[in-house]
Amino acid sequence: MPLANGTNLGPYEIVAPIGAGGMGEVYRARDTRLGREVAVKVLPESFAIDADRLHRFEQEARAVAALNHANILALYDIGVHDDIHYIVTELLEGETLRALMASGTLSTRKAVEYALHMAHGIAAAHDRNITHRDLKPDNVFVTSDGHVKILDFGLAKPQTVATDAVNTIDTIDTRTTPGTVLGTVGYMSPEQVRGQSAGHRSDIFSFGAMLYEMLSGNQAFKRESSVETMNAILKEDPPELMRSGLAVSPSLERIVRRCLEKKPGERFQSARDLAFALDALSGTSSSQTGITPVAPRAIRRWLIAGMAAVVLLAAGVLLGRQSVPARTLPKYQALTIRPGTIYSANFAPDGQTVLFSAAFDGGQPDVYVSRRESVEPHALGLAPAILLAISKKNDMAVIVNAHFVAHLQWEGTLATAHIGAGAPREMLEHVLDADYGPDGETMAVVREVNGKIRLEYPPGKLLYETTGWVSGVRVSPDGQRLAFLDHTFLWDDRGSVAVVDLQGRKQILSEGWSGLEGLAWSPSGDEVWFGGSVPAGTRNRVGPTQNTYAVTMSGKERLALVGPEGLTVWDFDRDGRILAASGSEEHGIIFSRTGQPERDLGWLQDSIGPFLSADGKVMLFHDSTVGPYYTTCIRKTDGSPVTQLGPGAAGALTPDGRWAFAMVYSDPPELRLIPTGPGEVIALQRGPLASYELGDWMPDGKSVLFTGNEAGKRVRAYVQSITGGPPKAVTPEGVDVCPRGISPDGKWVTAIDAQHKIVLYPLSGGESVAVPGVEPGEAPIRFNTDGTALYVARSGEYPVPVYKVDVKSGQRQLLRKIMPVDGSGLTPQRVDRGFIHATPDGTAFAYTYGRWRGNLYLVAQGQ
Repeated sequence: MPLANGTNLGPYEIVAPIGAGGMGEVYRARDTRLGREVAVKVLPESFAIDADRLHRFEQEARAVAALNHANILALYDIGVHDDIHYIVTELLEGETLRALMASGTLSTRKAVEYALHMAHGIAAAHDRNITHRDLKPDNVFVTSDGHVKILDFGLAKPQTVATDAVNTIDTIDTRTTPGTVLGTVGYMSPEQVRGQSAGHRSDIFSFGAMLYEMLSGNQAFKRESSVETMNAILKEDPPELMRSGLAVSPSLERIVRRCLEKKPGERFQSARDLAFALDALSGTSSSQTGITPVAPRAIRRWLIAGMAAVVLLAAGVLLGRQSVPARTLPKYQALTIRPGTIYSANFAPDGQTVLFSAAFDGGQPDVYVSRRESVEPHALGLAPAILLAISKKNDMAVIVNAHFVAHLQWEGTLATAHIGAGAPREMLEHVLDADYGPDGETMAVVREVNGKIRLEYPPGKLLYETTGWVSGVRVSPDGQRLAFLDHTFLWDDRGSVAVVDLQGRKQILSEGWSGLEGLAWSPSGDEVWFGGSVPAGTRNRVGPTQNTYAVTMSGKERLALVGPEGLTVWDFDRDGRILAASGSEEHGIIFSRTGQPERDLGWLQDSIGPFLSADGKVMLFHDSTVGPYYTTCIRKTDGSPVTQLGPGAAGALTPDGRWAFAMVYSDPPELRLIPTGPGEVIALQRGPLASYELGDWMPDGKSVLFTGNEAGKRVRAYVQSITGGPPKAVTPEGVDVCPRGISPDGKWVTAIDAQHKIVLYPLSGGESVAVPGVEPGEAPIRFNTDGTALYVARSGEYPVPVYKVDVKSGQRQLLRKIMPVDGSGLTPQRVDRGFIHATPDGTAFAYTYGRWRGNLYLVAQGQ
């Protein structure tokens, strides 16, 4: 029943009805506390008793509440009054984009202006891992002062309501269940038409359909029926705008076409990329891109012109938003054609050749050679291999037989070879990084020795040792210092930028960083350049996007290079040119149950470490997007909303699901027990521990097992009672167990031996027992229900095969192969560090996937 004028819903007094739709009625109302007018959206009583529809209503509210952006409708409040559910938003004056277009075709200038506003709003939502899934002119509002607002994020409505039945379709479900059709016909992406999972780039397709309509006055795929329209979305391209006699530039036409690519991987990689490209057309940036094409192909011309303009614009806009002459801006030249994961890059001494390590479409990393006269980079066929450095004598140092460690880090055998002259010669095992000194012969190496990470220069001379890890080592131009990224916690990418001299004296130049990747000395040796992002809650720097920063020996920082998706520096040549890669790493979680479609259960941009309850109905995990110490979260695997439990990296749930524990990487670190319902958080006694790692509850639910280390000592396993007392070591120092591999009887825990094979370690003491039937490089996920078998998988490859291995006979059974539907930019994950979990019966799995999509650029600094 409609609400009468003067009705009160809590502090909100209804003034007049505005409209009604499939999900409720909207009223103009007055906030009696603040004296302002607002819009109140009311859920009808018939919907409120429907749990599924109520869930959708609340989902819309949570989606909008998570956003705070000028181009997204602002949510003020949510409440219940006399069993009436409502949400309160800002009150908008103006009209929808649909109504605006009905009065005539927009000018190109206005279309681009509105599109840019929309792209900024979509990018802000995608940054919070929120996908709209129903972008259309009806959900875009243009205020009376020409400002654009996006409405209805989260696709909370069970159906779309419009007067044109040809262009609408019922929306059955708000969640991303494959096989369900979501969206509005005419604006749906091909993957939505097929009933597949709709990710961020589905919104980009819908955006492209709207931009096409704003420019042409015609819907891109409209046909006589919904079925014909959906078929056109799948198989046909709309008429070219320029050939239709419209005043549309080739650059704008290319942007529209790229949005409307049938394959998600061929569209803009992000809405932020799209926004930068539109901004370059809007007259707010210089048209002088300074890009030198290196290939005649249309795709390369577009990539160089489009992406370089994007990065150039970012450099001009984000570096202080000041008026800088175009001639002072850097010039960007793309060296790769397709996005992938760039692991390293170096100049050869001739200045014309670039070598880099990259992986594409989830494949193994290889070393590639790119020359100015080459159309495309050439692979050396060393996979899996990682390039570490190139000497002034034209020798390259590589890791061969590489196995994945974490983030962009691999470990393997150090080998050297003259560029273009035969196979590499193996030299040293267990190496993570290396660099040549200025003499072109002496090498600095980072390697693992007896469970610790050592920085040596030359090999054998210890300069620095840590129970954390070291990456990005580079020798200074004068050979007197080594710069490196110092990570406090093993395989965690947070940390500081440091230098050490030849006497082993270490100096921290900059600290408090997340996502530390890539490092290079400036040619003069007065600065260290590095890639990093800023953890939430830390001191004010530009972030959280991955960007390149520079720091002097006195600790003075500056923002050096930025891009639409971040830039990581890898090398300088003597003329000051830079090798930099775009992109940054993100993580998500996919849940899979036998006989059911996969479901993406990630929360924000960096969801990792899933732990499933025994029945597979509840998942614990953590996300590093919020808070300086990660945030432990819990959610039901049916896709119900996420509940934040508190700071820390998720450990595990008790068998009854009432408690979780989390490792808080504060200084000093803490191990906390967190109730999943009402109750108080309990901090366990830390004892002598300097760090915590992954863990699990013992089967009785009265104690926890985890790995950690004391200051200056190697990692080992500990058990600690939740009733009090310090942690008790249960393995010798250096035994790095896989703590989620505890046997059901609590007598054994899995570990990886020096030969990279799985062994069982007795928690009561004694010798380890080898597990037959496992292959080197495989790691345990967990025991099965009765403890007779292990679920195992291999890190560092896609698709990831999961086997069930009998611990006595070694008999193997392939259970499934794990790989996200979208394989672009996939980075490998560590099985033994909790990136895959399963129910004891093996019917349900949750796994973390990583993604880093970027390109390699040659950057000429401005003058």
